[in-house]
Amino acid sequence: MFKENAMKLLAAGGISDESHMKDALSRVIVEMVKREWPQQWPGLLAELSDACACGEIQTELVLLVFLRLVEDVALLQVIYANLTAHILHFYPKIKNRQEKQENNKNKQYLFFNKGVLR
Repeated sequence: MFKENAMKLLAAGGISDESHMKDALSRVIVEMVKREWPQQWPGLLAELSDACACGEIQTELVLLVFLRLVEDVALLQVIYANLTAHILHFYPKIKNRQEKQENNKNKQYLFFNKGVLR
């Protein structure tokens, strides 16, 4: 229901000609796209194409949708790349610390067993 209403607004050219309203509508549609496309929304591209045929304002809104979608995807890729770099940087240090802790546990276990066996 919400998706259909948002797409009707897009096809109608939005609520107003003000840029912040166009931006808001495009962001709402992008959030729906990120959650539903392509599995629950296979006809998205056809709907956007049909909206472009309605006029210049609708084409502008569709282009804003694509712009916001690309920005979100690019941002997620940068975040993922940075996270991966941090993990790769700190993993050897963490692994080394874990190995030391395991060695200490093994030594304590050996000392305990020596004490019990005497």
